[in-house]
Amino acid sequence: MRHEGVCMLHSPADTTVPGTTTAEPAPARLSPCQVALVSAPYDEGPQLVLPLGLMNIAAYAEDKLGERVDVRLYDFAGYEKADLAPMRRLAAHGVEVVAFSVYSSHVPTVIAWAQELRRLLPGVRLIAGGPHATLAWSEFVACYGHIFDAVVAGEGERPFTELLLRHLEGLPFDAPPIPGVGVRTADGTSVLPPVGPTVETDEWVNPFRSKVAVGTTTRLVYNDHVDRRTRSAVALTTSRSCPMKCYFCSIIAMPDKYRSAKPDQLVGWLREAMDEEPFEHAYFMDADFFTSRSRVLAFAGALHEAFPDLTWSTSATVGHLIALEDKLPYLKECGLRFVEMGIEAGSDRELDFLGKKNFGKPATAVQSVQAVSALQRLGLGVGVDYIMFYPHQTLEDLALNLVFLRRADLVDEPNSDHYFTELMLYPGTPLRTFYENLRGKPFDLELLPELDDLYIDGRVLRIRDLFRGEFRARYLERHETLLDRLVTAARQAQPENPARARALRFAEVRLRHVPYRVLEALIRNEGTTSLDSACPWLEEAYATAEALLASARPEPAQLVGAGH
Repeated sequence: MRHEGVCMLHSPADTTVPGTTTAEPAPARLSPCQVALVSAPYDEGPQLVLPLGLMNIAAYAEDKLGERVDVRLYDFAGYEKADLAPMRRLAAHGVEVVAFSVYSSHVPTVIAWAQELRRLLPGVRLIAGGPHATLAWSEFVACYGHIFDAVVAGEGERPFTELLLRHLEGLPFDAPPIPGVGVRTADGTSVLPPVGPTVETDEWVNPFRSKVAVGTTTRLVYNDHVDRRTRSAVALTTSRSCPMKCYFCSIIAMPDKYRSAKPDQLVGWLREAMDEEPFEHAYFMDADFFTSRSRVLAFAGALHEAFPDLTWSTSATVGHLIALEDKLPYLKECGLRFVEMGIEAGSDRELDFLGKKNFGKPATAVQSVQAVSALQRLGLGVGVDYIMFYPHQTLEDLALNLVFLRRADLVDEPNSDHYFTELMLYPGTPLRTFYENLRGKPFDLELLPELDDLYIDGRVLRIRDLFRGEFRARYLERHETLLDRLVTAARQAQPENPARARALRFAEVRLRHVPYRVLEALIRNEGTTSLDSACPWLEEAYATAEALLASARPEPAQLVGAGH
């Protein structure tokens, strides 16, 4: 990808979009049509990884339409939702076409931003697409078709490029209909032509050819614990959709089929990007990179042959990783460093409720432990996708989630995100339908549902509120800051004061355990209404770490610590 400037990887091609209309050329433009692909804030703060779907669409559209368009990414994820300044910035740039990627977590924000941009630029062509626009397509068109000129369902490369072509030629968006492009006519009627065929892998365009107008200036990195160094990194996807059908996942409701790039295609993309700006690590952000044993081995071999020093990280489901357990040493030799796994729950009952499958059968917690252990034995990093809380959970289920983390030796993991996750009910998913049937009416499509009224065990709900609410609000920022400080201080102390470095590392490990200990204490004291009464040691645990950082050398009392 390129920041503010001509994309040197770009080479214009035939402007005909497969399966679309053609028309007589409009009068030649003096300058390219200015097009913006916008990522709005969605509650996760500034992002180091650019919006990957928009990268693919931007690269494809410019490849097909050449110098007639100037398509740029505007990643506004770091802005406040109520801040309309990004729309004033777009208006000042004189953009003609603006497309928003819509997620279920920020629908009101996108609507407010689009309305503001329409006010500032009455003639702008506004397009919506992305996961939520796809999952709630007909309802989205009916509700917001007066704001957006078109709403794209499914993958966006082909329909978006056809919309741009029609804009360039002065043609309407709705006649004749474009497959997968919904519009609302002047009389309020929704036109929803079926989603057309997806772009096959041999038509995919290198996403690194996309151009960035607004995005983070902080370089993406990977902290390699195997080689003990920090590597500059890039991120991309090598496949679309997912062959699994988990009941909670929005991918299950998407219209697109699973397919993946070929190894030589991926190597070509990375080589072009490497020639432009060298990097040392690749994040493959697929839903499940390990879907095929032969595919993974072919990828790993091709990558290692082309880039012997390149490392990589990716994602997998438990069953697919187990199927490659015997080849993990080879994958590590080929650069594998980290795998994020969709484990989701710590008991067989919960896994079955969530629709998790391995080898075509219900997944088991024993299999999850096996997969985690296979990575840990080789010193490979483990990431955990987990649903710690959900409405049909009993206190025993919640306790088993903690038991699993201990059995899988995950309590020492520095990242604590998985402790705080709660089920999210995305439109079109089986679990959302399940809960809508229970309550006797559908959820509001503009907002992700609040789940409080659906909890069957009041004790779980109370623990969730104390843990995700009070503990996270009072301590999480402090917790993460202290962990970073302890790691840095230990590294700095090691050369001249190994004893202090050991004390700092010990304190860091103890601090990693705090979220586990807090949740465990709340479960044991299930009737408590106070975090402080369940965890009277909590403040002292953090104060002890802070005192150690402030001291010149470790004191015996500081080495013992508090709360154990």
